[in-house]
Amino acid sequence: MKKITLLFSLMVIIIANSYSQYNTYYVGHSGFGFSQFNLVGAMVEGLAIDAGINTYDYGDQIIGGSCLSQQWENHLTTSTGDSWVDIPGGNGSGQYDILITTELIPITEALDPNASAWGCNLTPYTALDNYHDLAVTANPNTTIYMMEFHNECDFTIGTPTAAYNNWANLNTTNRLLWEQVADSVMNLNPGGAPICIIPVAAATQALADSIFAGSFPGISNFIDIFEPTDGLTWKIHNTDITAYLTACVHFSSIFQQSPIGLTNELLGLTVVAGTAPTNAQALIMQQIAWNTVSNDPRNCFLITEVEENVKSKNDWNTYPNPTTGDFNTPDFSSQSDATIQIFDVFGKLVKEMNQIESNSTYHLKLSEGIYNITITTNSEILFSTKLVIIK
Repeated sequence: MKKITLLFSLMVIIIANSYSQYNTYYVGHSGFGFSQFNLVGAMVEGLAIDAGINTYDYGDQIIGGSCLSQQWENHLTTSTGDSWVDIPGGNGSGQYDILITTELIPITEALDPNASAWGCNLTPYTALDNYHDLAVTANPNTTIYMMEFHNECDFTIGTPTAAYNNWANLNTTNRLLWEQVADSVMNLNPGGAPICIIPVAAATQALADSIFAGSFPGISNFIDIFEPTDGLTWKIHNTDITAYLTACVHFSSIFQQSPIGLTNELLGLTVVAGTAPTNAQALIMQQIAWNTVSNDPRNCFLITEVEENVKSKNDWNTYPNPTTGDFNTPDFSSQSDATIQIFDVFGKLVKEMNQIESNSTYHLKLSEGIYNITITTNSEILFSTKLVIIK
């Protein structure tokens, strides 16, 4: 464990200092900003300036309600944002160091085989791979992210608690789909850099949890984290106040450092006008952002020896998956004293089972969610997979 911890610390230091420029290009929909006053790129710039970082700049291509396929098909002609055709990084000069994309919400619609019916002619894998190739051709050292945005919340299905539970379940189960898109593009580009995830959905869910717990000052109703003009069946957009959380999540991911203590007033938004979070609200959102990002195993600076070992081992396609708890072990009959370790999405060990057998069925009593499962023997990882638990 000490060896792993030490390697983790060293990897964080090495990766965090691997580049000094943070020129970032955002491609996506209104999850990157619902108005000119809460654009994520501009808010991150304000946080960076307050943190004394002067090597950040940004461009964006924002088309409201779009899938990544539509972004790609319009990337040479769109008048929204900067459009990649206007950016030197698009013709090989490598102006950008970071590419941040997102996908249609819910991502299941972009993955639907009939997605062309609503204008998504390319699969998320193809569209992301196109952007990947464009970015690394311009700058081979480009870091690529997908922003996992939260799902729409339907407040007409019952109580706020019922609405929250339905929404939280969508966020949890769809997380695996975001990972699958990222993994597929990485498989298309073996040996390339990882495609990392910016976990806005998890952070927004943590914010909702704090509201339900009565620990978030000034907001007592879950519905108030969403833009009031959204319909009751599709609450999704941030308010100017809660957009601050999204900006803090991006700041934490891009710079790999905590936003705690940074300014709460950005882009002319003020506490007096009710458009900026109070100091107390900002502190909680800063803490949520850093805790969420720093513990997310798919963020670029969370690379450990364990993860590298897993990548080199056999993938294990267990079934059924998703499952209510049952899963089947692969064949490892040549090994002895095997152990299953189960980790949640934050890397916390939640269950360990010793002396398991190959080609056997086991039942897990776990809450709904996504889990990473490894089978080890003599401290060597034999197999690894992700398992989705549903109820």
